[in-house]
Amino acid sequence: MTEDTIPSDKDTATSSVKSGDLHSHKNTAPATNTPASQPNTQPPLDRWQLVWDVVIFQGKLVLDGGRDLLLSPLSIIAAIYALIIGSQIPGRQFYDLMHLGHRTDKWINLFGAAQRIPPSDFSAIFLNSLGKGDTDDQNVDNLVRHMEELVKRQYEKGGVTANAKTNIDKAFDKLNAKIHRTNKKP
Repeated sequence: MTEDTIPSDKDTATSSVKSGDLHSHKNTAPATNTPASQPNTQPPLDRWQLVWDVVIFQGKLVLDGGRDLLLSPLSIIAAIYALIIGSQIPGRQFYDLMHLGHRTDKWINLFGAAQRIPPSDFSAIFLNSLGKGDTDDQNVDNLVRHMEELVKRQYEKGGVTANAKTNIDKAFDKLNAKIHRTNKKP
């Protein structure tokens, strides 16, 4: 194959722009730095797909950040409201907000473009160094769960956390009693 028959990146970008199809156009030219004896195993992508994915990622970051800015004060307000008012299901409003946040997290799909190509060797090594097997189950929740188990063991031994929990519970009980008494008075 001669260089005449291989489209240049400029030709590919021009044809992509002319066709107006930024999503489906794929560069069919082999990578120039890949030796002829080794087949290119990476799916073909072109520059315009990368540009589009970066633009979309930036937009998703803005959405995600705005959502976080909104959820932060709302979650604190919902938790304070639940602690002060008290009910049979403590924190119902907070957990409803968590469900809403989880749903918006899936909707935004911040890292969805990562599915276009498999991770590089470096990424795979880094991801595998975080733990054995699939990394989907390795997250902050698991770390917090381990910390919670440590605190619970200390609590069961009657340590500082047991006294703190008892005092905090008493304070909330007094606050709830005062609020419910004032609500009953006409």
